[in-house]
Amino acid sequence: MSRKYRNIAVHAAAWLLFLLYEWIFKQGILNNPETSVFHLKIVVIRVLMLIPAVYFTLYFLVPRLFLQGRKTMFTLALIGTIAVDTLLMKTLNYFLVLEGVEGFAGSYLESISGLTGWLIFMGNIAFNISFAMMFYFINKWVHDDKKRQQLEAAKKEAELSLLKSQVQPHFLFNTINNIYALSQKGSPYTTEMIYRLSGLLEYMLYDSNREWTPLKREISYIRNYLEIEKIRYGDRLDVSFALYGDVEGLAVPPLVLLPFVENSFKHGLSQHTGTCWLRIEISYKAPWLLLKVENSKPDEGAEEVKKGGLGITNVLKRLDILLDGAYELKQLDSPDSYLVTLKLTPAQKELTHEEPTRPLEVLDRRR
Repeated sequence: MSRKYRNIAVHAAAWLLFLLYEWIFKQGILNNPETSVFHLKIVVIRVLMLIPAVYFTLYFLVPRLFLQGRKTMFTLALIGTIAVDTLLMKTLNYFLVLEGVEGFAGSYLESISGLTGWLIFMGNIAFNISFAMMFYFINKWVHDDKKRQQLEAAKKEAELSLLKSQVQPHFLFNTINNIYALSQKGSPYTTEMIYRLSGLLEYMLYDSNREWTPLKREISYIRNYLEIEKIRYGDRLDVSFALYGDVEGLAVPPLVLLPFVENSFKHGLSQHTGTCWLRIEISYKAPWLLLKVENSKPDEGAEEVKKGGLGITNVLKRLDILLDGAYELKQLDSPDSYLVTLKLTPAQKELTHEEPTRPLEVLDRRR
């Protein structure tokens, strides 16, 4: 059954239950089987008059007046709807049920006549319309909340895709510039750098499109990046990389750690004319994963070290989206070095990935 016909069936069942409730309720009060047919007619007319009044209010007055902020107009229109419905209900009751009937019916007719009768009818209709409006707004709130969640999920997915698309060209631009500089010098390491870059591209192709990636893969990615930079800097660069704790089974958003390492080269070490050093430490002590990246600062007179960049900005935006801001970033700018620490909670996920065709695991070494 389609959603349209399912809704019609639900509404029809609700009105039928309402009719039976009204009829049985009145029979229970009066406790007189002889008046059952009489009251059934009264209830049927009442329900048949309520249906158009309720739907006119819910699907015309509410969306076109109330939800548009025209509250006064809505109130007047609702009072008019109730008055017209009352007139029609009283008229049909009189001509189809009460006219020419004596006994109890006459007493009932007398009880609903005059101003008191009008107020009773209008109050009853107003109560039923208000009850229907309550269900309308509850259903609308649930529907709107579900739609809002879907829109937020779609927005997050779009933002993540955009941020990832910005991170990858940013990294490629820097690395290709490094390869170009080596090729200009005729360096024998140019071929190795191209080979390692292709390995990194494979990681970016298969892992960066995922929301989470194994932490050990991200670490391997960092090590391979360091090998590329070691080739470019040669003996001028002293690098140490330390890993503490068991990272098996842990996952992080892809490309979330590397930009901090890359940033230390782009905005710090690249300004050096002589020797320089870089210290990287990744440690895990449940529930926190801690990344420390510290690099030496260039001599006085060199270009000022920048704190951040496009890559870091995008990483923080992605962490805001994926972790709802549940991370800590600290920066310490001392006279001789610049230190960045990132603290976050990795996910405990069992992730399956195809094995890379090119090696990512490399040995740490100092030049």
